[in-house]
Amino acid sequence: MKKGNNMNTRTNSMCLVTGSSLLVFMAALLFVTTLLFILGVPVSGYHLLPAAGATIWFILYASKARGLAAKEWIGKIVGTIVALVLVGLFLGGSLYDLSYDGQTYQQEGVIALEQGWNPVYEQLEGTKAKWLNHYAKGPWIYAAVLYKATGLIEYSKVFNLLLIFASFAICLAALLTFQPKRRWLSVLLALLAACNPVSLCQAFSFYADGQLASLIVILLALGYLLYVKADTLLYGLFGAALMLLINIKFTASGYAVLMSGGLFGFFLLFRRSECKRLFAVLAVSLLISFCLVGFNPYVMNTVSKGHPFYPLAGSHAVDIMTSNSPAHFPEMNRLEKLFYGVFSESANIAQPNSPKLKWPFTFHMAEMVPFSTTDTRIGGFGPLFGGAVVLTVVILALAALSSWTNAAKALGVIAVMLVTVLINPEAWWARYTPQLWLVPLLAVLIGFFAVRTRLAGFASMLLLIVLTVNLGIVSTAYVIAQPAGTQFLKGQLNSLKQQDQPVEVKFNAFESNRIRLSEAGILYRQSDLKGCKKIGQFAFSGTQYCKDHVR
Repeated sequence: MKKGNNMNTRTNSMCLVTGSSLLVFMAALLFVTTLLFILGVPVSGYHLLPAAGATIWFILYASKARGLAAKEWIGKIVGTIVALVLVGLFLGGSLYDLSYDGQTYQQEGVIALEQGWNPVYEQLEGTKAKWLNHYAKGPWIYAAVLYKATGLIEYSKVFNLLLIFASFAICLAALLTFQPKRRWLSVLLALLAACNPVSLCQAFSFYADGQLASLIVILLALGYLLYVKADTLLYGLFGAALMLLINIKFTASGYAVLMSGGLFGFFLLFRRSECKRLFAVLAVSLLISFCLVGFNPYVMNTVSKGHPFYPLAGSHAVDIMTSNSPAHFPEMNRLEKLFYGVFSESANIAQPNSPKLKWPFTFHMAEMVPFSTTDTRIGGFGPLFGGAVVLTVVILALAALSSWTNAAKALGVIAVMLVTVLINPEAWWARYTPQLWLVPLLAVLIGFFAVRTRLAGFASMLLLIVLTVNLGIVSTAYVIAQPAGTQFLKGQLNSLKQQDQPVEVKFNAFESNRIRLSEAGILYRQSDLKGCKKIGQFAFSGTQYCKDHVR
């Protein structure tokens, strides 16, 4: 028995230290680069060195604190981390970002930083300047450092995968702490939590919502571990995760504040002795995250534009949602839109099209098509997610009727998650509120461990099956489409390489494709293409090129 307990403890510690090391590396990279911006130093590949040094120090410190000080365990942790990074670099570097936002403005932020832009002291100009100057920049910053170090921009997508790995490991550590006897259930739930459909379908793009989803999983897991046994290590990790989350995008900063408030309220009720220390950690973390690391955009936007979330809020806000929403959505309230977003056929539609409601648990093969791309607007959590929500409601009703006192803490966590969802008026779009995916997973825990009736157990098992099958549908569509799309685009580039150089190109809104052309060894000249007899277009973008001139 004692041997088994030791094994569980070591497994938990291995997962926590391994996942947290990836988190620390990214947080250190963001923090160091931001400090150097303030000192007037632009992005450099050498920024990887202090981040790597901080990660090595953390591994040694955390391993000792968690009883893994032996060289054997440290070697396993380092070996696992190195393997994960190499796998992530290989996958990220092998597959092109085929997304719209990734190619139009997300990569532009990475490119500008890699080319020397210092967002603390300089403002960009051009058609995308409003977004690049004023949006949160965390993912661009650490991607730019890696791009500078490797010279290949696609490698910079590795951070999406690293956060998926980290969220799985840290979540597994929390679940094994909560229920060490059902290891299979802990592994499955951790996989489902980490492989959020939003994270999965953005894994090989420069979108940032998948990172947001992963960090929310990490914050939840660390919050539970803090509740079980608070220590300096966990507090530091929670602060690092907050810093990364707040600097991903504007909505993420709101979620971070709400989750911090929820955790503090939880401690007020159940761990009052820790409240002072938690308050101090949250206050310092939020201050650093918003005012130091997030100086651009939060402080600069407030001073120059009167609102920290400019250009999406304030007196000069830009409406980006009306044209991106399905028909009639602008007239609906947030609950109506969320209902259609969850219980309609999965589709990537906007004006003037309307979503089509369907019965839960039903699935049409056509619903796989939207998940071959990065951003599915309607039914974005998968075609069976509506059925999962129905089963979630059943489990929560059983808990309320029979064992709500046993499930009170988990219900409180679900309530906080739902508040973070419903506070966003565009919660219908899965990538804007990826944390909604976690609510059915929390309901599974309630059904198995709080209600403990045969009906609740059956509903929880059925919910697990539905979520697993749903994720299988989404992942199959994406995993098939992404390599196929990359190969098709590579074929176009290889064909273009055979033409007379330089090739005449019109990027339209996809200027970042200039990097793709350069990395492929293709010489190009920007042109309006009016002298072309035959015009070609890159797959998955609006970039055009001249295939044949008028003679």
